[in-house]
Amino acid sequence: GSHEKATPLTKKLVFILRQSLKSRNPDVFSRALDGLQLLSNCVGPALDSHLSALLVQVNRKGLFRGLETKINETIETLAENGGDRAVKIIKTKVPTFSMC
Repeated sequence: GSHEKATPLTKKLVFILRQSLKSRNPDVFSRALDGLQLLSNCVGPALDSHLSALLVQVNRKGLFRGLETKINETIETLAENGGDRAVKIIKTKVPTFSMC
């Protein structure tokens, strides 16, 4: 299904999501978080090699008031779908991270 179709496109999708996560528009940033969660749900650990680059943009809590919960949910989704390797990567980029 979707995993087999999306995995080869992961690198291209990550590039597009990173560009959207750099936006100063909170709506664009929020939608990019939605897309990242969906991609993580679909490709799982295939996203792990891109986490370092993505987390730089995702963990911008101070920039967008009101999106802190959604940012945390996105990071948790990445950890749950990516497994132990993802958790290690996340902890290097977000030292305060802990699974709920």
